[in-house]
Amino acid sequence: MLILMLPLFGLTSTAAKVAIAIAIGTVAGLAVLLLHRAGLFQSISRDTITASETCAAGTSLRSTPVKRAFWHDRERRQAFASTSLTMTLFLTKWLALAFMLAGGITSLPAAMAVFSLVRPPIFGCYLMAGWIGAISAGCVFEFV
Repeated sequence: MLILMLPLFGLTSTAAKVAIAIAIGTVAGLAVLLLHRAGLFQSISRDTITASETCAAGTSLRSTPVKRAFWHDRERRQAFASTSLTMTLFLTKWLALAFMLAGGITSLPAAMAVFSLVRPPIFGCYLMAGWIGAISAGCVFEFV
């Protein structure tokens, strides 16, 4: 997206967009963390989330510690290699389209992905953070 934005909008606007996106994500994440610690959000993720066919699928929903070093286990290493190849082939097909449609069009699928993972109050915070962040960024960028 940055490569496509740079010639059209210039370095200032492109850099501002990157900085603002990072700031909105950081502030929103910290806000949800603080609200969770304050007891407002008891459970963040939905109950319907299940393990997927990834290299840690067998251990992802257990209470045992997560085994991040998959390369030590032959079975998990093979699953990682197979999944990586499949994902790469699938994503390569849509890479150009994703870059061209990035922005307003991809925000709806991103919101739906968030909605499918989190409970409604968290999704409300997600929407509010985006709305407040975008309005604030527009106002700040106007005066700078």
